[in-house]
Amino acid sequence: MIELRKITKKYDHVVLDHVNLTLKEGNIYILKGISGSGKTTLFNILAGLDSNYDGKYLWNNKDVKEMSIKEQIKTVNQISYVFQKSYLFQKLTIQENLLFIKNDLELVQKYAKQFQVEHLLNQKPEYLSGGEKQRIAFIRALLLDSKIILLDEPTSSLDPKNSELFVTFLNQIERQDKIIFIATHKNIYDRIANQIIRIEYGKIKIEKNELVSQEVEKETKEIIKKENTWKNDLLFALKRKKKRLILCLLATILFLLILCSISLVFNFKREYLKVKSESYPLHVMSIFKTDMNRLEAFIEKEYDDYQIEEENYKAYILLDEEDCILTDPSILQYGTYPKNDSEVIVNEEFVSSVFPQLEFSSVLGKSITLENYQFTISGIIFSGEYEDYHVYQNNAYYKEIGILHKDYISPAVFVPYQKMKEIGTKHENQYTVITISKEKSLDFYENINSLEDDWLQYNLPWENMLSNEYSSIYAILFLFGIILIFSMFFIFLFVVNKITLELSYRQREFGYLQLFRVKQKRILRIYLIDYLLEILVAILLGILLYHLLAFILYIKWHLSFFLPLTVWVIIIGILFLYFYFLVKLPISKYLKKDILELIHH
Repeated sequence: MIELRKITKKYDHVVLDHVNLTLKEGNIYILKGISGSGKTTLFNILAGLDSNYDGKYLWNNKDVKEMSIKEQIKTVNQISYVFQKSYLFQKLTIQENLLFIKNDLELVQKYAKQFQVEHLLNQKPEYLSGGEKQRIAFIRALLLDSKIILLDEPTSSLDPKNSELFVTFLNQIERQDKIIFIATHKNIYDRIANQIIRIEYGKIKIEKNELVSQEVEKETKEIIKKENTWKNDLLFALKRKKKRLILCLLATILFLLILCSISLVFNFKREYLKVKSESYPLHVMSIFKTDMNRLEAFIEKEYDDYQIEEENYKAYILLDEEDCILTDPSILQYGTYPKNDSEVIVNEEFVSSVFPQLEFSSVLGKSITLENYQFTISGIIFSGEYEDYHVYQNNAYYKEIGILHKDYISPAVFVPYQKMKEIGTKHENQYTVITISKEKSLDFYENINSLEDDWLQYNLPWENMLSNEYSSIYAILFLFGIILIFSMFFIFLFVVNKITLELSYRQREFGYLQLFRVKQKRILRIYLIDYLLEILVAILLGILLYHLLAFILYIKWHLSFFLPLTVWVIIIGILFLYFYFLVKLPISKYLKKDILELIHH
């Protein structure tokens, strides 16, 4: 039994004025009154949607306001509310709409047969008439097995024929343990009513009173719960999915830009060094002999200093081709690297000094004699103003050839190392030239600012040159980064606004779902699935495009811009936070709102 005692409700005027009302199981109650007379307000209080009133609302002799939160939820879960509009999910079939509320196909089909809508179960709501929709809405209320069913103007939009049909079906309901309460301004329900209540100016009076007084026997029966699972909710979300193509596209672009930016930060320097290592022997170092023991584990080759001094020039060792800077096309502008021990390379100053009358191209193939051995000139190197440092200063054995910041460069001949060891004179030098593995050299150059051994930093001969080039490239990347950040910011704002706007439109849906007794946890789960699918598609597309670009770079130029596993873990963590703040928190915020505020939004 439900009892209202002296219920009073005020807005700017009194809507309900000391209303006393008793509702008993097995009866149909009709509440009549003009618009604004307080019918909906009374229904909202009965439904537990409005607790801001004076008086007592007793449920089985217990005041609802004095109940624990758990008891209040249990009480509200015994009430169903049927509105003027059926509020069916348009993209689901009628059967799917009903199964969403209660996952019991047998019961759904039973009620569908009883209300003569069995043939409509596979139809979409758009193909149903108003009367058919109202029957479906009433079946939905019955599926919840509620103690009290509140119907607010259920036939207001129906024609007389459909209204009569609805009343007929309503009268056929087994209601021994139910209270049916109908708010209306029509007389069509009078014939099936056990009690007719008139409300005027906040007060009620009884116009018809033929209540059925009976004891409701409580049957003890096993209730088999058929809960809606993750799978059901996933299918529900998929079927109702909105096509947010622009949102998905922008999210994809945003994620792709983020991945590319992170990849540049992590991989640019390494890959740039790899490219440069093709032109510059970064793995060749000149170090003090006293420091040899520090790099002993990494040394692959060691070149001793051998020289031959002639009257007008000197001969120096020529490092193996893979270790030699002189092979760079911008330096070795004429001829080729020696193909055997009887060929040598000379610099342009040597040509000007020894063969002043000949063109450079004519010098190739000419013979010179060193220590009674005859050699053929196979190539000529040039050193412009900027290249002087790189050609000679990176190698301790060549420094005397070209002194930095001075115009004079000595004539020089470069003899293959193995031949030079045979005919040259070993020169005592505090330095020695060594090579290490290319991978190790890349490690040193990449992490030069964090090297523990400061002495090693000063023995990486190409660092100054690379630093200058870094500065130019990083300036371009910095500009690109600023543009990228602004682009990402505006894309992010667009995505945020679009999701926020869409969620605000869905407020009413959140409210109605709660009235249909769908738990907040489940509502949250459904909409998280919906947006998560959107974001997952965007992420997967972004990852696919990113890896496609990275793969093309690797295949075409052997540049590796792939990200390590640890970075992916961080990215997933950031995406989780992004999804949490962008989707989960806003939905949770709406679900905490008052249901009345949501449905009247």
